[in-house]
Amino acid sequence: MTPMTTRAAMAALMLAVSSLALSSTAFAQRETADGPTTRGGRPAQATAKPAAGPQLSAAVGRALGNVQKLVGTKNFPEAMKGLKEAQIVATTDYDKLKINQFLTVVSINMADEAGAAAAAEAAADLPDASIPDEDKKDVYTNAAALALNAKHNDKAIVYVRKMIALNLTDARAQQIITTAMYSTAPPAESIAYFQQRMDAAAAAGQRPPRTLVDMKINAHIKANDNPGAERTLEQALLLFNDVKDWDQMFNVAITTPGIRDIDAVMMGRLMFVTGFPVSKDNAQLIGEISQKMAMYGDSQTAQQKGATLTLDAARINGDKASMPEQIKLGATQNGIYNVKLSEALYGYAMYLQAESAARLALTKGGIDNSEAQMLIGMSLFQQGKLPEAAQAFEQVTGGGPATPRVARLWGTFTKTKTAAAPAPAPATP
Repeated sequence: MTPMTTRAAMAALMLAVSSLALSSTAFAQRETADGPTTRGGRPAQATAKPAAGPQLSAAVGRALGNVQKLVGTKNFPEAMKGLKEAQIVATTDYDKLKINQFLTVVSINMADEAGAAAAAEAAADLPDASIPDEDKKDVYTNAAALALNAKHNDKAIVYVRKMIALNLTDARAQQIITTAMYSTAPPAESIAYFQQRMDAAAAAGQRPPRTLVDMKINAHIKANDNPGAERTLEQALLLFNDVKDWDQMFNVAITTPGIRDIDAVMMGRLMFVTGFPVSKDNAQLIGEISQKMAMYGDSQTAQQKGATLTLDAARINGDKASMPEQIKLGATQNGIYNVKLSEALYGYAMYLQAESAARLALTKGGIDNSEAQMLIGMSLFQQGKLPEAAQAFEQVTGGGPATPRVARLWGTFTKTKTAAAPAPAPATP
């Protein structure tokens, strides 16, 4: 994530002076000390209602009225002099708030970002109760943006938390909040915030910005939470179905400590069905394992994907031709026979028969149920029965260290084929 640039902050802070919302009564000073008069000199009966909300003191009101005119004519040096004079006579927090808001704008227009940051922070550091509700958005947003640029991270995160409490959803506010959460917040806080943003996008039927998901992954890594990073990457697979993410997950899964040969083959089969490029090293690994396990159909597929293998074509053709006879024998054989038969049938693209053999193996027992359940899910996937396949993968239990991960990845890829693509979220991270 690229932090807001100084140029972006300066552009955003070229505020119209009217947005400072100075009290109109502050500039309505009359020439006499006794208040407004009639033409005959007698005091006039006051008919105007007092302005609602906090008011500037008279001296500050007069000073800022003049500053407002100078800013309007872009006479920023004189405006700055007027603001310094106003600071001397300021008596209330509201006086200080409005002076600092003007100082922020004038400093930016004089290319003094350090001064602008100091003024914006001074405004935002005033007690919350002294800042009118209508001013809080601009006060905290401007302070957070300039504090980030000035690398005042301890202050920036305070202002950003106040922005979050205000539920600011405009693009600029979201960019500032996201930047601060990524670069200054404790990892646990940033993870929770990014997940909340992702959940909100999902509730709106939208896909969150990719940068937001990447920042959540990096926040997990900062916190040494590799399982959390992996879970978020799996969310990214479903959201974006990006080949680079799949390649990363393939390599994570295939190198899981303690991975069994059968799980490596299951992972390789997913690599092959995605249609994404398979590295020569991965194709070679899957090819060698499947050849060792007499899964000749999978060995042939691995060879097609780039593995260098010496295969006995006659033996493979003979094995494939014997499949009908082997299927007939399944009814009288045990679970191990049927699960091995299912493995062979899957490799030869006989998916309906592979599903049936795996289901029969489960009824016979004496097997690793996770292997049979995975075969059922993969065979259903290959038959185009995607909802049933997704459900089958969710039912996989047991196996080895890599089995749950492999089952989740198969399930995730299945869901990418069935879930309606969410609408892209606005480009703001």
